[in-house]
Amino acid sequence: MEDNTRSGIIIDELHFARVLFYISGHITEDVGDLKHAEIYLEDVSGFHGKFSPESLEINQKDRTFQLHYHILSIRNKMPLLTGNYYLRIRCHKKVWPAYVSEEMHHIAENGRLITAEQDTDEFRSILKKNDNHLSFWNSRKSSGNGTEIYEAISKLDLDDDSYFLSITGQFFKGSGGGIRKAIMASLNRTKKKLHNLFMPMKQQMQINYFNRLQKKRQKKKGKKTLLFASQSRAVIGGNEEFIYNRMKERGLLEQFRVWMDFYPTINEGRGIIGAMKLTKKLALSDIILIDDFFPFVYKFDFPEDVKFVQVWHACGAFKAVGFERIGKKGAPAVNTRAHKCYTHMPVDSPHSGHHNAEAFGLPEKVFIPTGVPRTDMFFNEAYKKEITQKLREEYPILKERNRVHLYAPTFRGNGAKSAYFPYEKLDLKAWGKSLKEHNELLIIKMHPFVPGRVQIPEEYKDYILDFSDYREINDILFIADTMTTDYSSVMYEYSLLRRPMYFFAFDQRAYESTRAFYEPYEETVPGYIIKTFPELLNALEDKNYDYSLIDKFVEKNFTYTDGKSTDRCIDEIILKD
Repeated sequence: MEDNTRSGIIIDELHFARVLFYISGHITEDVGDLKHAEIYLEDVSGFHGKFSPESLEINQKDRTFQLHYHILSIRNKMPLLTGNYYLRIRCHKKVWPAYVSEEMHHIAENGRLITAEQDTDEFRSILKKNDNHLSFWNSRKSSGNGTEIYEAISKLDLDDDSYFLSITGQFFKGSGGGIRKAIMASLNRTKKKLHNLFMPMKQQMQINYFNRLQKKRQKKKGKKTLLFASQSRAVIGGNEEFIYNRMKERGLLEQFRVWMDFYPTINEGRGIIGAMKLTKKLALSDIILIDDFFPFVYKFDFPEDVKFVQVWHACGAFKAVGFERIGKKGAPAVNTRAHKCYTHMPVDSPHSGHHNAEAFGLPEKVFIPTGVPRTDMFFNEAYKKEITQKLREEYPILKERNRVHLYAPTFRGNGAKSAYFPYEKLDLKAWGKSLKEHNELLIIKMHPFVPGRVQIPEEYKDYILDFSDYREINDILFIADTMTTDYSSVMYEYSLLRRPMYFFAFDQRAYESTRAFYEPYEETVPGYIIKTFPELLNALEDKNYDYSLIDKFVEKNFTYTDGKSTDRCIDEIILKD
């Protein structure tokens, strides 16, 4: 069918990039003026409704458009239900279908859209669900829920040739083999049945209590309630502490009823009384701030007039997280409620906002490029001088060395329980010898997940220090003349000091296979990538460094470098109506 016989949308290009679905094309002349045009996906069965894209740009003059969806966050921040969703344009009270261009018109027998390269009899016979970028397919195994499958297949209607997205979501029970495995499976099923019997009752009781208190909150008058909370630290810290202290300095806390709720770990329950106390605080708060993953809060439906602010604990857009990890171990369920309650999240740049929108399955408007509060310390000369002096007094050896190097790698493994670091990749005797020859010092800061102590050669203990137990890595950055890391997001903070960075990525391919990065590693890091230990020593001894790498990195990843991010976060998120 030729383009000039079609009326409506003509799709010139579409593709999936992980969980983001992009479509672009043009609109035929007979649709008319495009001033009030809207484009959307619609379930033709009429059961599920129509769904607007995350972003839509229509060029009225050229009659072109481009849009994108987050495939796992289309339906009120959740995945679409099973069904067929046709792309439509509504204009002048008339609805028009969508077609693909003649160049894209390649289909398999079931109407599935395929690429030109795949349009052969041989390929059609072995066609698999995830064999091209025109469709999305994910399978995820869970010990508790069996196997979850979610697919979004680009298809053409076999009758009228119009484009639609076929969605299928399925959940299966897992199966196993062997006597021991069967016994364990039986015990797990019994345990799960008991858990499933009482947990929903417990959660429903909390939800009912929350909903009753919400009605009370909506009727109350006077000061708004501001809650600072975390389920990963025992006391206030990080971005929340910066916001709290700055509000106190500005006399703004007096405008609010301020509550705190901090708990050191997500791995231990609070007990019935503790859970009900937290539920009460959440229900009666008008503005809620958290700084990390917080499973307890995701079961509640917060009213639209409640601000739920996730101030997060990391900068930038580096390692793939959340839905960006679809297809890899540790990825979330496609229908998860986690993170969907956030209304605001301060980020350091629009680039970071786009990354987090994909990761969390939230609209990009949630991510406000105010800058990250705790980066303000890097522009506070008095604070930097104070911390530097404090560390020099605590560790006098710092004053005796010509340069201080920091080595701060991330952990390997799937999480806290399996974390490790391959120390055999470091030759601390060779490093110590080089340090002694140049009268320099090395500080090693392992990730908190990595157990044990760094084994420092006895003869170099005056040249190598283990700072792994030192809590605030940002303080250490101030005294480091260079930093060597690998896949750690600490590179964002250190880049603000404009000092040399080296990336000792001896296991890059293996790490990428399990974790992945938001963008290619080589295009992201602001420094030299080094594969072998001798190369690392040579690079550290060679003091020539291309600082333009850091300048370009900062320009891309930080909208503001003025030390006023905390104030912007307060003014544009917390105080703004």
